[in-house]
Amino acid sequence: MVTQMKNFIVRALSNVWGITSLFIILILLVAATYVAVNDENARNLLIGALGSLLASVVFAAVIQYGDTPENRMTKMIGDNLSRIEAIRQNLQDREQSGVLSVTDKYKHQHQFWFGILQRSNKRLDMMGNSLSGWIGQRYRQQLKGHILRILVDNEGEVRIVFMNPVSETAEKKSELFGKNYQSHITEFMKLLLEIREEVGQKGATERLFIRYTKPNSGMNISHMMIRTDEELYISPYFTAKKSHHPLVIQLNPDSAFGEGYIEDFEKAFSLAEKTGHESFPQPTT
Repeated sequence: MVTQMKNFIVRALSNVWGITSLFIILILLVAATYVAVNDENARNLLIGALGSLLASVVFAAVIQYGDTPENRMTKMIGDNLSRIEAIRQNLQDREQSGVLSVTDKYKHQHQFWFGILQRSNKRLDMMGNSLSGWIGQRYRQQLKGHILRILVDNEGEVRIVFMNPVSETAEKKSELFGKNYQSHITEFMKLLLEIREEVGQKGATERLFIRYTKPNSGMNISHMMIRTDEELYISPYFTAKKSHHPLVIQLNPDSAFGEGYIEDFEKAFSLAEKTGHESFPQPTT
């Protein structure tokens, strides 16, 4: 395709009407790109590349009538066409993989996370080792409010899976990462009990599912996951040390990657143990 465009441009540059046509085509390409591409960064890259190509055509037209060799003009235009093709291929690869964004978890403020919950109407799935970041005193009421809104106001469903605090896995992770997972998970469970009691008063407990991994089952939670009606976020855990720049990956839920993580959650949820007021495990320390 790139070769055909090169040949077309070279032939077109041999006459004034051809140059005029190229200007019109390139202007239409810029306009179409701005409308068609949703990603702002991708849009800027493509517009920049098309603008560079437009400048090349102008310069090529000048040197064409200034008796500069044709091969110089062709190479300049060909290089810009190759750039556009590379950008197009990169966008296609990203779309096929389903990766919408990759960011540093620690650069996100709490507004980012609660913004995700705010956009959730009928579905909220959460999974993680302790999910302790949600239970700070500043955030407890916000989390509770969003869950109540989803369950009671919207008659939606909330499912939460986390690591069992009295399992050998929790004990080993606490030693390895220098973090008291038992304490963090217990605090999270206290919040969940508060939420369960409130939604129970409003008759919505049948749509609130709180589960934890079975002790010594061998099931290891390898990432934090948040799934809402239309969004999916993954944050992989390091294996043996704390990450200073953990990733947050937003995936298209309908992509192959997204579907794989959703299937993994469904399997983990089915294997995890049900919880109730009386069956929450109590830490040994």
